[in-house]
Amino acid sequence: MEYILNRIVPLEIYGHSKSLFDVITKCSQTQDRRFIFDLQAVRDAYKTHKVSNVSFIRGPKNQADGMSKPLKCFPLQNLLLTGEIDFIVYQWVIRNAISNPK
Repeated sequence: MEYILNRIVPLEIYGHSKSLFDVITKCSQTQDRRFIFDLQAVRDAYKTHKVSNVSFIRGPKNQADGMSKPLKCFPLQNLLLTGEIDFIVYQWVIRNAISNPK
């Protein structure tokens, strides 16, 4: 995408897991062995500014619940019907874009 547009395209991560948010943005560790390699890849992308912003969203407004849980998800239904994203970010790290990421 960056090659086609000839500019850096910011990547933002929105998640509903506070522990995942902390592992990515801080030096905390996880005990879940299934995610260690995936989290390390995301953390490396965050450190090298390939990921620009990381946000934590609590459950009730999380559209992703509609894709992972069998219950009816009104935030996802609203997103699909209106095309508008409606959620509250409870904690975030917003970083300035850099021109030459490593």
